[in-house]
Amino acid sequence: MECKQSKNKNWILPFSLLTVICLLLSIFFDAYYDLNDDVMIKDMLAGCFSGTPSAYNNQMLIPLSFLISVFYRILPSVPWFGLFLCGCQFAAVLLILDRIMTLTEKKWNHLGKSLFCLVFFAVVIFNMLLWEFVYVQYTVSCGILVAAACFLTATNPSAGKTENRDEIPSLILLFLAVNLRSEMFLLTCPLIAFTGITVWVDEAKKAESQGKRKKDVHRHYFLLVAEIIGIFLISSGIDKLAYQGKDWKEYRDFFNARTEVYDYTWYPSYNDAKEFYENAGISETQVALIDHYNFGLDETIDSDVLWKIADYSGKTENREPFSVQLKEALKDYKWRSFHVQDAPYNYFVLAAYLLLIVTGIFAKDFSFCWKVPLLLVLRTVPWMYVILAKRVPSRISHPLYLIELMILTAMILQTENNSSGRDRWKLGIGLLLLIAAGSCLPSAVGRVKAEQERREQVNSRMELFDTFAKNHEGSYYYLDVYTTVDFSEKMFHNVDNGYKNYTISGGWGVNSPLLKKGISKYLMENFYFTEEEEPELRSVGEQLLTEPFYFVTEQGSDLNYIEDFYRENNRPVHFKQVAQAGAFLVYQLEE
Repeated sequence: MECKQSKNKNWILPFSLLTVICLLLSIFFDAYYDLNDDVMIKDMLAGCFSGTPSAYNNQMLIPLSFLISVFYRILPSVPWFGLFLCGCQFAAVLLILDRIMTLTEKKWNHLGKSLFCLVFFAVVIFNMLLWEFVYVQYTVSCGILVAAACFLTATNPSAGKTENRDEIPSLILLFLAVNLRSEMFLLTCPLIAFTGITVWVDEAKKAESQGKRKKDVHRHYFLLVAEIIGIFLISSGIDKLAYQGKDWKEYRDFFNARTEVYDYTWYPSYNDAKEFYENAGISETQVALIDHYNFGLDETIDSDVLWKIADYSGKTENREPFSVQLKEALKDYKWRSFHVQDAPYNYFVLAAYLLLIVTGIFAKDFSFCWKVPLLLVLRTVPWMYVILAKRVPSRISHPLYLIELMILTAMILQTENNSSGRDRWKLGIGLLLLIAAGSCLPSAVGRVKAEQERREQVNSRMELFDTFAKNHEGSYYYLDVYTTVDFSEKMFHNVDNGYKNYTISGGWGVNSPLLKKGISKYLMENFYFTEEEEPELRSVGEQLLTEPFYFVTEQGSDLNYIEDFYRENNRPVHFKQVAQAGAFLVYQLEE
């Protein structure tokens, strides 16, 4: 009975603390999908994009996206994707809080000290993840899942008993991470590997000192590694099989080429690489469409064209030898680690390194002498990869810091568990860090509030157009990409998962078979097609020349490059404004 009460107490305190955090967030902030990429994924899963909930969103792996799409089919009005992302983040935090409670209670046997640790961790997490809790991004959610999995594995209280069921929570978290954002999972693999190596070595030593068989420990961790690899291979294999259709293969090739051009190699202006573009058969108007992200207007801008641009840019952009690039990347890496550019994330991590070393010295546990250098080496791998690729957005850097902090926290707590010394100095350091973390909260809250106000202003324009589009269901609208790039949808306010009769004329979903399905559905429902007939699906540029399709852009937007595109294809047009929805102008293209 006593054990049961203790177990319940472990869950009650962390759950209560997390409930307080959730209440504060819900009272003072609205939750948003951070980027239009997240909105696009939601639209595909919910059926807003094609008219039917679909697992094919190309960003998540099929096993998980299929499951979410099924929920949308059962209860279409529920914001399942938003609930899933928030559920992943808060469940990960709850598991971490509960494990901290378990470890500190076991060590100190004092509720006040355990509660202090929980509050301290909650304040740090609130500092690091307040933005991510409010502006939810699926890449960040993947990183939070990995951080929790590493922490649980590194602090498993049943470690050494070689019971595989104790690793089930970590495996579930990693399964979700793999299927949610496999690229981010792969980026974090060096940190996952560090966790496995250190725990494996520690448990093998412990088994040897206790006269147990080391081969049981080796068998356990070999199986754990095999299970993680199996999760990735099976999930990826199912995803690959699901996209075997000809249309999806072509689209994925186009998607990869587009990603390479816009996210990695970029592309030269037409004047800077005129000879290349002429030899490749790429016109100046096509480059202009690419430059404005409205490449969907021209069906000849396919994967072959984009791969040519990516290959050329990759060969000409970085003329410096790799050694020079590496040297510059190392300078950037060093700067980011110690300066305000990534504050307060890097400062929390640096403080954790210092506390680990100090704790190890006082506890006479010098395993940090090999663990810290190994961690520094392995954490450098993902950082150098993204820095060399010149792709270090906050949705990648913040999770990397969080995972590292969780690993260091686990090591600190495990060191404390091995110590029989007094804990006053540790609590003193913890109090100083708590004060420092608390002092950062006002600026973090202010930054999030300012962003809320900005998004309210930006979204109000898009909401006006959304209302306009719903009132004109017999028309279909292609929006200029730059007009909508800052729009981000609220997760749980005025949820509408119905079919949208508009989309952007570029972006990664423009050539998707799902878009073709959605256009086909629109034509069949609003015109003379029957279920036995298949409407002709022409290119976006061709569609805009017919009456039910319209082009939408903000006031003052440049339209000359689109006129040049049609003129180059011997289809001169002029833009006739037929309606206005707030700051958005609706045009009909007339030949």
